Amino acid sequence: SRTHRLGLISDLWAPSHRYRAYLDALGVTSLFGSMLFSCEQGAVKPSPRLFRCALEELGVAPEQAVFVGDKETRDVIGAASCGMATVWVDATGEGPRLSQPDRVVASVEALEALV
Repeated sequence: SRTHRLGLISDLWAPSHRYRAYLDALGVTSLFGSMLFSCEQGAVKPSPRLFRCALEELGVAPEQAVFVGDKETRDVIGAASCGMATVWVDATGEGPRLSQPDRVVASVEALEALV
């Protein structure tokens, strides 16, 4: 968050206040300029609504954003359909089957090498 604006989009149908409290307890809430939860938005990924809302809250155009996700159909396809670059966290090493992510990494920790 020191060099990039960060957003969080989560498919969550449980009450979001518990998840928000958990993120607060971890001390990470302040890192995000946008935090969207499906239960609050009435949509789930890959709905473009969530991605567009996050872009608007962050004040960036789709071509200025990179979405990182671990679900090929929900994350990669959803973000790409809105014009965002994508990084897929492929923890199993299976490789993409349904999408064409811009980058593929094996773990979240591997993201640092892309920055």
